[in-house]
Amino acid sequence: MEHKRVKLEEGGAGGRLRCQHVMEQKKRQCAMTRRAGSKYCLEHLSLLGAGGVERVPCPLDPKHTVWEHQLRAHLRKCNTFKAARRNDGEKFYKLDGNIGSGLVPDTRVESLPDGTWRQVLQLLDCSVKVRASPIRQKANEYLDSTRLETLENRKHAEQQSSLIQHLLEACPPGRHRTFVEFGCGRAEFSRYVNQAYLHAAPDPPDFVLVDRSSNRMKFDTKIAKDTEEMCPSASNKVTRVKIDIKDLQMDPLLEGAHHCVAISKHLCGVATDLTLRCIASSERMRGGLDAVCIAMCCRHVCNARDYINPPFFDKLLQEARDSETSDPPLTYKQLFQCLAKMCSWATSGRRPGAQDTDMVTVGDAIEMTLKQRDQYGLLSRQLIDEGSLQWARENLPNSRAELIKYVDSSVSLENVALFLTK
Repeated sequence: MEHKRVKLEEGGAGGRLRCQHVMEQKKRQCAMTRRAGSKYCLEHLSLLGAGGVERVPCPLDPKHTVWEHQLRAHLRKCNTFKAARRNDGEKFYKLDGNIGSGLVPDTRVESLPDGTWRQVLQLLDCSVKVRASPIRQKANEYLDSTRLETLENRKHAEQQSSLIQHLLEACPPGRHRTFVEFGCGRAEFSRYVNQAYLHAAPDPPDFVLVDRSSNRMKFDTKIAKDTEEMCPSASNKVTRVKIDIKDLQMDPLLEGAHHCVAISKHLCGVATDLTLRCIASSERMRGGLDAVCIAMCCRHVCNARDYINPPFFDKLLQEARDSETSDPPLTYKQLFQCLAKMCSWATSGRRPGAQDTDMVTVGDAIEMTLKQRDQYGLLSRQLIDEGSLQWARENLPNSRAELIKYVDSSVSLENVALFLTK
């Protein structure tokens, strides 16, 4: 295909300068705009090596590139740089205040020695048994009556209803509470917590909403609107904080709060560990913590450095060494890296027609059935969750902590919540 020549005009509606590169695979000319004096747009200048300059990854965020000769100027105005400095000077900000203790220096994934996977599977076979926790799915009648009939996909509503009913029974109305939702996203969960409590008693709770991302179509204003409609004589305070949980200090955000509840629906991986540290380091939360309800997910993005309870796995490894089931000995980081990977096996989908007895290959070319892979995934997830539970019992000021399955696996495979109550 010959390059299509575009007639360049000076100004006017037809004066847009079009990139002269022809994309052979798409059989058409690039539609991007180029600079005057250049044949190609910025993207194709880099790809074709034209112009004598090079685009390089931004050292602050490799997801985007910049002209090499403009790198220094770019670093001062990069959006990633601005986001990283957004909370400088805020009392609730402390860089890396909730990350791990430093026993594992970084979060990089290591290449594992030959035989590591076989050792990990052997350790699980000898040391751990899957415990079938009873399903404790509950339902909030008010939310179910107002939402389920209007939804085509009811799974999220069923999960929210069960978690909220657990909360209502553990923390009945009667106290003015502040709910802190970690990893809140659009704050949909907080909105329905607010509705359920308003329906039970005319005392609207306050909310602190924590998330590091910018979210569209947030529910913050709807929380206030629901309160105005359901309880016209009262109002609640809703505070949103855009911050990574690893840098969050809660006390400055809880001035005047005497009763706190930490909540989250599907808090991903390492964010659960960061949240537990954040709660434990807050004097206001520890002094007035009525409950914690964290529905966990995505353990495959946990990491050995930030995991909340490394001694839990150190003890397991020591028991394996004493019984000579691990030779040469596994390290904590190797074990945790494998377990995090295996957690995804518990939620992996299957191809249509796949059977429990079908064979798959994992790790060091190890063959097992699909059912065995599922079981190892559940074992890994159970271990990570039990370590978190043990830490919470020992470090958070509540008399009762447990892991609950709040919905059936047919509703969600990510159906385990860490629940702490007085």
